[in-house]
Amino acid sequence: MRLNRALQELRTARSQISISPRLLLADMALLGFLDEVEESAHVASVILDSSLPHRAAPHVRNAFEAAQHALILATEEDYPLAGARVWVYYYRRDSEIIERDGKHERASDWYERKLAEMTTLWNQFCAGQGRLIEEARELVDKQPRRPDNWCGFAPAKELAARYEIIAKALGGSPPAGVSEATNGAFAALSRGTHPRIPNPAAVVRRGDGTIELLPEQRDDDGARQSVSAGLSSAVMEAMLAAVYRAANAS
Repeated sequence: MRLNRALQELRTARSQISISPRLLLADMALLGFLDEVEESAHVASVILDSSLPHRAAPHVRNAFEAAQHALILATEEDYPLAGARVWVYYYRRDSEIIERDGKHERASDWYERKLAEMTTLWNQFCAGQGRLIEEARELVDKQPRRPDNWCGFAPAKELAARYEIIAKALGGSPPAGVSEATNGAFAALSRGTHPRIPNPAAVVRRGDGTIELLPEQRDDDGARQSVSAGLSSAVMEAMLAAVYRAANAS
């Protein structure tokens, strides 16, 4: 029930965002992150109701990461430029995949074409605003490759400061220890996301001389509770990003 309530609050907050011509690409990016959270949460909730709840971890991690990026983007001081950076970064990533694939047009040509299209699109709705694509490109080119994301820093380290921004704007108090809690949760989700070797509960010899591995008993109820709590937290974080953006529409 907690997750369903959180998802409904996210949908409501998202519906309050009015896309601004001046903020077009930033709003498009933010809405994309919010949709990523909602869709990943939906898939995770289906898996949580199955007999393999621990397999929801990859989708929870995706929701977790998208929520962090939504919160960072929404609270950036230069929101329009930050939104342009998101688009430049992901187009650059896609161009690198195209380059490895080798089946399509030259990656560099595709990259230039996509940036030109986004520049034209933004200028169409807000004359001159498309110039931010080139500014964003320069910033993305200069930032280090690690951590590999649009903002150039680890979002978890910035969350405490961003929650303070939201608390000051919307009222209330920022949560304590949010960066540490986020790092811990992300580490646990990462462990459940990547392939791993399970420990057997016992190794026994059968009567015919072969070996039988007895699997450990999983705590499925515990997994559902912990994963659901983390998922609800990610959805609420995305909701806060949406609420903040809607309240700062200028």
